[in-house]
Amino acid sequence: MAQAVTESEFLEAARLFAMISGYGDAAEQQKICRDLADAARKDAVVAEAAEWMEKDVPDDYGKALRLLETVPGWKDADEKAQHCADRIRQFWEIEQRERQWKERMHRRIRKAVCIILPAAAAVLALGVLLPAVRYRRGMSFAAAGNVVEAYEILASLHGFGDSEKRAEEIYISYKLEVLKAAKIGDRVSFGTYAQTTDASAEQADIN
Repeated sequence: MAQAVTESEFLEAARLFAMISGYGDAAEQQKICRDLADAARKDAVVAEAAEWMEKDVPDDYGKALRLLETVPGWKDADEKAQHCADRIRQFWEIEQRERQWKERMHRRIRKAVCIILPAAAAVLALGVLLPAVRYRRGMSFAAAGNVVEAYEILASLHGFGDSEKRAEEIYISYKLEVLKAAKIGDRVSFGTYAQTTDASAEQADIN
């Protein structure tokens, strides 16, 4: 019992105590071992779920959620389960927005093809599909912790999907990384401010 760590080890200790259940406090120790085995099982479930969550992929969040639902109320299992459910919903919402956006774009393309040359239609189709590709690339950079690449891509999408919101979420981290990488002679923006005493004047960058 003193050496047990995993569920199976605690169950083995409980089995041994059961063999001498009439001796001393063996029966009580058997119950304690079974309780510890159950706790070790739940801890292992939460740990496995946490590993799936680290990948930040919809299917893996689903696997983590199913695991966590087997240990409700255990430590932070409910909190993790809620996070999984929230991320799954977010992924679904992004997919729905992209699908709707693509459907609108495809309708426009079909209409355009009727009045323009096939070559021009092909160029337009490429321009329609590119934002979705760049959005996914930006989100991949963000998930990998590369906030500089992620922000610059998302900010360049001019409101495609929720790109503007995602860019705002990492703006501060982006600025910090830019400052860290700055060298002597580089121009770094610290925000904007009116450069004249006229309060209505257009604001300019502070470098």
